[in-house]
Amino acid sequence: MSGDTEAPPLVLLHATGTSSTGWLANVGPLSARCRVFAVDIVGEAGKSHQSKLLRGRKDCVQWLSSVLDGLGLERPSLVGWSFGGWAALAFTIDRPERVDKTVLLAPFGSLAPYSRSILAFLKVGPYLPWGPPGGLALRMMAPGYRFDERFAKQFILGGRYFKPADPRVSVFPRPFTTKELSSIQVPVLLMVGDRESAFDPRIAVSQARNFIPGAQTHLVPGVGHMIAMEAQAVVNHAILGFLQDLPLEGLARTE
Repeated sequence: MSGDTEAPPLVLLHATGTSSTGWLANVGPLSARCRVFAVDIVGEAGKSHQSKLLRGRKDCVQWLSSVLDGLGLERPSLVGWSFGGWAALAFTIDRPERVDKTVLLAPFGSLAPYSRSILAFLKVGPYLPWGPPGGLALRMMAPGYRFDERFAKQFILGGRYFKPADPRVSVFPRPFTTKELSSIQVPVLLMVGDRESAFDPRIAVSQARNFIPGAQTHLVPGVGHMIAMEAQAVVNHAILGFLQDLPLEGLARTE
């Protein structure tokens, strides 16, 4: 937790394979305006202890609801990145009364089908004797980007030594239907890099624009899946502006 205790609450849900430390480039700027809660998602290589397997969407929604209850948060805004974006969107659809606004950063398995290479990586990686190859994953998701050495080391060690849940029996994101997207009653901001490799970014933007009522969509040039790091200044500025109902023109190309 960080930021003024009287500031509007903001819950951050990280990408799969990372932990709350994945927000290292965002927490400081966001805490200047918000009371920030960066949560370690259970079933990931973080500090949360998992006593029950998350088998599907219902379990994820219930888990997040319990987290908000435990933090004493009635109606915070959510920022979800990758798998965290899918979890945030599922919660927004199923529990709209508990969400103020929702920000989706490269939401994986949410608005567009998986790319074949990423799907194969997710299905096979957990069963490799040495675990998912973390260094390769970072290069695939953000070609040419120079990661913070501490984060890269933690990500690689997590892939090597943390045993993820079997994807055949645990939650595995699937894109939401157009009916579900059309039912959203919460303001939504979607930010996706135009070099996104996990899914087709233009399909994701089109789905959001066509079916999520009033959604703001931004396709960020030159950015891949690790958008919260690769475009940290743009992302931080856009999130804060969106939460304060400020115009976002000029931040990124909108399609």
